Amino acid sequence: MFQRTAKVSDLSLLGEVPRNLDKNPCHFSLRTVITVFLLVSLVVTVTPVMIFWSLSSQAGLEKTTTTLYNSIINEIERFAGEFVRDATLILHENANLAKLNPLICSDEVEFLSLWKIMAAHTLSGNHKLFAATPTDVMTGAQSFPYTGFMNQGNSTGWAFIRCLFDPEPFIQESVCENWGLGYRPTLKDWFQLAVEYGFGVPIWTEPYTFVHGIGIGFTLAEAVPDPLSNSTLCAVFALDYDLSTLQAFFLSLSVGKTGWSLMFQSEGGTIIASGNENIPILINGTDMTSLWTLETEEARDIAEIFYSHFGSDVSTMLDFEGVFHYRGTVAGEAVDVTAKRTTFSETLGYWVMVSVVPCADYFTSQRQTLIITVCSAIGIVVLLGAIVVGASFYLTTPIKYVSRELEALSRLDERTLKKVNLGLTLHKDNRKKLALQEINSLEDSTESVRKMLASFGKYVPMEVVKWYLNGTSECKLGVRKRQCSIMFCDIEDFSHLTEVVPPEMMIALFTRFMDICHHAIQLENGIVDKIVGDEIMAVWGATVNIDNPDTSACNCAVRIQESLKELRKEHSHAGLPLLYARIGVASGEVLAGNSGSTDRFCYTVMGSSVNLASRLENLNKYYGSNILISETVYQNTFLPSVTAHLDFAARKLGTVVAKGMINGSGVYELLPVTKGDGNKEMCADFTRCTLLKEAKEFNECATGLQSLFDRYPEDRIIESAFKESQRLKSQKDAGEIDDNWSHVLHFNTKF
Repeated sequence: MFQRTAKVSDLSLLGEVPRNLDKNPCHFSLRTVITVFLLVSLVVTVTPVMIFWSLSSQAGLEKTTTTLYNSIINEIERFAGEFVRDATLILHENANLAKLNPLICSDEVEFLSLWKIMAAHTLSGNHKLFAATPTDVMTGAQSFPYTGFMNQGNSTGWAFIRCLFDPEPFIQESVCENWGLGYRPTLKDWFQLAVEYGFGVPIWTEPYTFVHGIGIGFTLAEAVPDPLSNSTLCAVFALDYDLSTLQAFFLSLSVGKTGWSLMFQSEGGTIIASGNENIPILINGTDMTSLWTLETEEARDIAEIFYSHFGSDVSTMLDFEGVFHYRGTVAGEAVDVTAKRTTFSETLGYWVMVSVVPCADYFTSQRQTLIITVCSAIGIVVLLGAIVVGASFYLTTPIKYVSRELEALSRLDERTLKKVNLGLTLHKDNRKKLALQEINSLEDSTESVRKMLASFGKYVPMEVVKWYLNGTSECKLGVRKRQCSIMFCDIEDFSHLTEVVPPEMMIALFTRFMDICHHAIQLENGIVDKIVGDEIMAVWGATVNIDNPDTSACNCAVRIQESLKELRKEHSHAGLPLLYARIGVASGEVLAGNSGSTDRFCYTVMGSSVNLASRLENLNKYYGSNILISETVYQNTFLPSVTAHLDFAARKLGTVVAKGMINGSGVYELLPVTKGDGNKEMCADFTRCTLLKEAKEFNECATGLQSLFDRYPEDRIIESAFKESQRLKSQKDAGEIDDNWSHVLHFNTKF
């Protein structure tokens, strides 16, 4: 809102054209010379040391990579061992149910209800628990989805019944369905193996595809005797362990950057888990695969590595102990292969765990030596270089600071004068002094100049100060004619406030008021000419050419009133005095420049337009308004081409001849405009009524003002104008107004 931009500076009216400040050609700085010299010395010194260091570290690096490969195998062994131990523990816990409840072995209903107890274990794992009797009665539960199932029937017909349940709340039977599957557990390998091994011995089956093709894995089974006889088979308790959990672990295992892992049975090469998508566990979706017969490139290459190391006899070549390391090629890429053969149960057989890490993931000894040498050398050089650069900065920053500070002061940079750290210099207040007397003395002098110019700029317009600092001669008396806009602004009832408000509070209020005015003037590219008491005078167009100084002055006036409106809200809540301002704006030809005596003078503007602006500010008391502008300002601002883009409107209050003036001027009240407030339309209607009054069309004027008063009953100016129009209408009807009547008001005194 109210944004205006200054154009080319035009200060030539003040004296000579400023000199050109030619700069010397750029040379190398002291900081650059010191830094380059020390960095070159560091490189020459450190490089031989780094070469010797890298050669001595090669053996240690080889040992580190071997330890890393072993840690991957150990992680696989830990996870696989945990899943075997957990499965065995869960099976034992469920097998003990028969020992604790003898009815399980004699009561079929009691036996079938075991699925609810087994479901408690399936909630925390991806497996299936079940039990079967010698008469092919079967019950159990599985997870994901949570399912209880039972198998009932006889030798001629079997029904496999599945019931879904919800784990929250725990174990509630839901819809059951008959799968219609003839399933006889006594004919399965897991049942027969458990009976063959005897009571209390947990046995593992070979991996296979589960019933209905739902997953693949191992079955752990244990035969349990009838607790009443200890010689008769009660049931076989079993646990199906789905390999998906183990497979998920292998897929998530981090093996170097791009490596992978594999686990297969020592006898037969059946793949149990694989972290490589090209070595699947299943073929055709159902059949378990063997590493020795799989026809993918990765599988053939891994098999070839084992053939080359142990021979081609598959039945005996993996009977090795400890950890096996080998470097070969897999899928056209050089890799390091680490393998270990181990078993987790007597009935489970031996498994081989393999990790495959591309050599590119972990550098070979030669590449490691070279890279560590370069990186170490660079690291030490950078570290020492940072110390060198830091010392260089410590020594040269004060000089650079003073140079930039003086250059900024020569331009009267506002941020430098206010001592804002621009990131270009380190001001003395933010650092310790150096133990260099000459530099500290130079900095102290620069700081004194900065403070002096900053203080000087608060008394004299900064544009004028810049002109004389860049000039070649002293300032002198002299003025030139300029087209300017002038604004006067003061505090309403200031004298009364000074009598009732404590001095300390009065100073705070006055400072806040002046801050608002000065900020608005700066935003609109004006300059503060002077401050007299509570009155501030601002000028546009005296030193800087702008597109429309009258519009900028009007913008500034509205800004001030809007800011004071917000300030009054703050003061109202805080119980502080409310500040109101009266503003007058006029424009025209003035004399701008230096005036005063030969020994002391100031920069200002003089002329009838200046006097008119001051009188308009005072006339606000007569009209009850806040901002008054002259006819010239109105004509220059409210052009048809720009009116629609303005954030304010004006209404004509009349024509006056102010005290000390000869010619009359139209007087307009300036009002802010916001969307939907109707101020633009109201101002246009009011101005039309004022022109009717000046043309002695009192009837039409009164009618128009009556309509406005009905729409805006709170507007005191409309009310006063309406009453005046009625009075003039009555006087005209009575013949009291003749041809000599004039609408121009003459003021011989100030209010």
